[in-house]
Amino acid sequence: MNRALGYAVAAVPAVAFFATPFLPFVDTTRLWFGLPAVLVWGVVWTLGTTAALAVTERLGTHRDEQEGTTA
Repeated sequence: MNRALGYAVAAVPAVAFFATPFLPFVDTTRLWFGLPAVLVWGVVWTLGTTAALAVTERLGTHRDEQEGTTA
């Protein structure tokens, strides 16, 4: 179950990146915080990718933990 949850968490930023050109509120000439919306969107999901990878790493089980050995 942890592996499936890790994949789901990691998929969220990937879907957000791929959906960027299709989202009307992102693909516009409006400014968010003084920057183009697509730039802010990309930065937010870059940080989200880092967080998702940290969660995935935390949820994952490592081979050493399964065998009960220490490196």
